[in-house]
Parts: sequence; structure tokens; C-alpha cells
Amino acid sequence: MKKTVIVGIAGIIILVVLIFLIASNAIITKPDALVSKFYNTWLEKKYMIADDSYKQTNMLSDSFKDKIKTIISSPEQKNYDPILCAQHFPKSFEIFPIKTGDTTAEIGVREYFDTIVKDIKISLVRKNAIWKIDDVICGDEPKQPEVIQFEEEGNIIERNGDWQLVYEKPGKPALLMSLDFSNWRCGDETDRCIPSFEQGRRVRVIGKKINEDTVLVDSVTEL
Repeated sequence: MKKTVIVGIAGIIILVVLIFLIASNAIITKPDALVSKFYNTWLEKKYMIADDSYKQTNMLSDSFKDKIKTIISSPEQKNYDPILCAQHFPKSFEIFPIKTGDTTAEIGVREYFDTIVKDIKISLVRKNAIWKIDDVICGDEPKQPEVIQFEEEGNIIERNGDWQLVYEKPGKPALLMSLDFSNWRCGDETDRCIPSFEQGRRVRVIGKKINEDTVLVDSVTEL
């Protein structure tokens, strides 16, 4: 009887702890949110393969960590990143759900490089309400992105060190587009630099859309 009571109390404690962690967002209960968080931390180099710090994250399953170790131990894969399915970091990425079940899920990650776009599939498993990335399935050969030209007039603003364009479309509320100045050049046009504009200045921005929210800027004309 005493043993049953102890087991019951332990179960209640575990349940309370899980509820607290979920409520405080310490445990991510949505697979797409987990993948987004992990890839953001990966691109920020909070976890890396070079120093084995990827083994410390609780967002990867133990079996996937073992797979990573096997992949990178091969001499042919010396500079290969099995998380990104590439040798270099993408400029940006976006997440799109594929399918989600009770204990398994698949999430797509679209990586945007300088001249190519690559799609990869993330396999996840859930145990005790906790999602973990269990595998990264590299896709087919990368494809050339569809180039979508962008040219709009609006007001340029800076928020948290990033430049954005506030502009309008007929019948729609004010729209916001992030501006990527990776190709911006100053002086003799060989050195990259950080642009400077008057806050709220009226401008015309021309560039190419990287995704729905970001434009790779070719030129900015003050109006």
C-alpha cells in the first residue's frame, strides 16, 4: 500500500513539473516551433559540430546525435554539416509543416543560399509531451529560386539594428518588408558596409525577394 502511494505521489510530481515547464515554454509542444528554435540557435552557432556542443542540446534525440557522429567521422564529410545538408550556412530559412501525428511529425525547412534554394525534411518524435528532432533527410539537388523582383516606395525605418520598409498596397493596411543589405557596397564598391538613412525617410527600394518577408536590396533612392 505504501509503495503504491509513493509511486502515485511521484507520478503527480512529474505531471506537475511537466505542466509547469510547458506553461513556461521550457518545453516546446509544437514540432514546427521546435524546429524553428533549433535552426535559429544553429545559425547563431550556439551549438556546433566542431566543438561537439551539439551533444548538449535537448532538442535532438540521442539516436540522431549518434548518426551525426557517424557522418562527421567520415573523411569525405569533413566539412559537411548534416543539420543543413550543406557545407555553408544559408542566408535565411523558413519552416513549413508537412504532417503531424500524436508521436511523430515531419517539418520542412527551406534554406536560401546566395544563388540556390534547398529543401530538407525534419523528422521528429515525441515522448512524454516532449518533441525532439530525430533525423534530417536531405532532399534532391538544390534548385534555382524563382526570382521575384521587388520595387516599392515607402518609409525606411530602423528597428533593433535592422532596416525595414513600410509601404502600402491599395486596399491593404501598411505592409512591412525587411531589407537585407548583404550585397551593399560603399566607396569603390568593393567593400561591404552598413547603410545609414534618416529614420522615416521616403525612399524607393529595388531588389529581389528572398522570401515573403525579406528583400535582398539592389538599390535605395531617397525621394
